[in-house]
Amino acid sequence: MLKKSLLSALLIAMATSLSHAQPFVTTPETIKIQVSKLPTQWYETSGIGPYSEGRMFVNNELYDKSRMTWSLLDEKGNILSNNLHCSGEFNDGYVLGIDLQDGSLVIIDRNGKEIKKKFGSGLTTSGQFVDGLATIRFTPPGTISTVSVYINTSGAIVFPNLKGTVNRPFTPLYAPRPFRDNLSAYYDYAKEKWGFINKNGSIVIQPQFSKVHDFSEGLAAVQKEENGTWGFINTKGEYVLASKFHNEPRDFHEDVTFVMLQNSSWSEHNYAALDRSGNILYIFNLNGSGKVGDFVDGLCYVGNENVTALVDKEFKTVKTIEARFPVINMEGGFACSYFSNYILDLKGNILFSEASSKMIENLNKEGYFTAYRNDSPSGLVGIVNRYGQFVFVFEQSMF
Repeated sequence: MLKKSLLSALLIAMATSLSHAQPFVTTPETIKIQVSKLPTQWYETSGIGPYSEGRMFVNNELYDKSRMTWSLLDEKGNILSNNLHCSGEFNDGYVLGIDLQDGSLVIIDRNGKEIKKKFGSGLTTSGQFVDGLATIRFTPPGTISTVSVYINTSGAIVFPNLKGTVNRPFTPLYAPRPFRDNLSAYYDYAKEKWGFINKNGSIVIQPQFSKVHDFSEGLAAVQKEENGTWGFINTKGEYVLASKFHNEPRDFHEDVTFVMLQNSSWSEHNYAALDRSGNILYIFNLNGSGKVGDFVDGLCYVGNENVTALVDKEFKTVKTIEARFPVINMEGGFACSYFSNYILDLKGNILFSEASSKMIENLNKEGYFTAYRNDSPSGLVGIVNRYGQFVFVFEQSMF
């Protein structure tokens, strides 16, 4: 059954009032870490964090100005390893980086064990391991061709059948995509098309698409030709919903996808909610900045300007929030309204608000970010969680 939702219908309920902006606070559980040099400006905090998977990197310049390497700390602030040659956010238990001194590949595990490997000149990486895989690009010694390969967490090249020669100098290095429904999207540099592989690196769906989404609930959105229409395929590569959508659809979540209608304009965004058969369940008529999210536990965020509604599977508004549309982090179980500087749970409850700061733009997948609070004589620098509480605070040593 086709329903329509006007802008006024979205805003029927009274918007939830928010408390005044809360400062970052310390708690009895906050861990204090002594360093020799404390950052005094926000831009100097790049030597701290991020905090992920119970680990945190700190630039050794904070401990000793004569060193420019990194230390790895555990969840209690204990140093696990010193003089590491890169930093980053842990994913699947590993960090991937490059030693800027000699151009070597660097892999660090959660215990601080570091692996360094030399592959060739011009080394670049995909940035993170995804399901134990990463991609790197380099020019092997004695050649002029740039190649892209998959590696595992030991730095060994895997899936040699997927090794690709990069012919165009500005072609991006595509990171491995996560395995969803046992398939991962991969890019064929020769054909300049996307396909799908299984966990053995075997090609299951031949490269033939200009753009693809990861599989979700057994379906993946694909675009056959650049600037062409979109459709949905199953894990056999067969079209389940024909390639007819002129706008890029969202992935299926809880058997619902959202697609912007062709009659949308810069001042009006019209989104249709579709079921797995392509039937229209509902249409949202939003303004030009309006957005829709995905269903999680039967609820979905729908946003208009500075007000966001939370709707149920019957597309009824159950709560409205006086905040711009939030970005949903399903893995972390929270949402973040960057423009309004609020962190919310997936039920629309405000976890933290900091109206005077843009620091939560650096919120990672686990809900941590590096914060600098300068409302005290010495200031506070450290890692803050999604509730605005300092997990770690760095203090300058007396000597």
